[in-house]
Amino acid sequence: MVGYFTLELKRVGVTRQLLWKEYLEQDPDGYGYSQFCERLNQLKSKGNNAVTMHLEHVPGERMQVDFAGKKLSYVDMDSGEIKECPVLVCALPFSGYIYVEALADASQRKLYEALGRALSYFGGVPANVLSDNMKQFVVKASRYESCFNELAEQWSVYYNTTLSAARVRKPKDKPSVEKEVHISYLRIFAPLRNEVFHSLCELNYHIRGCLDKHNATPCSVTCQVEKNVSNRKKSRC
Repeated sequence: MVGYFTLELKRVGVTRQLLWKEYLEQDPDGYGYSQFCERLNQLKSKGNNAVTMHLEHVPGERMQVDFAGKKLSYVDMDSGEIKECPVLVCALPFSGYIYVEALADASQRKLYEALGRALSYFGGVPANVLSDNMKQFVVKASRYESCFNELAEQWSVYYNTTLSAARVRKPKDKPSVEKEVHISYLRIFAPLRNEVFHSLCELNYHIRGCLDKHNATPCSVTCQVEKNVSNRKKSRC
């Protein structure tokens, strides 16, 4: 029945109200209009659930990296200018541990320095680092094998890890960091929204306070498991 209604709604001029009236002609004691629409929505949602793949994460296997869509800011003491800062978010999918840092800019130098600090914060190096197709990493995007720039390759060699990139416009390739970006809005951006900072250092100091509080929130023993696995492969930062 839901297939019939769905197909009919795609036809020119057909509305839910029209379908409801036709439905009442067949069943005069049937649902009222609001209940009819509610039932139709429920049936459509059950029938149109997208198929997704359940991802099993291994402790210490991967760190996902992305920039938050929103920025944080501080006020320059000398000029009074508001300086907006891109925010880097790194996530360990198995445990949900995150690292968040505001950068002066999104240049390669600032990014890789921050990634080094992220590894220090986590206490180890994952086997793989998965990024978006950001220009600081990728020279040429590919569905099968992305081409990374020279600095990215040097960074991966130095830390003895491998690099991979999500497919273009495929956020589900890195769902953990997408989720953690949203969590950073709740646990970091929101608590700091009314605060005024006067340097990047001060901003990151308060970010770290919120970050430590979030990561210390009891969630699962998997958090410590992932840290123990990562510690077997210490970083050189």
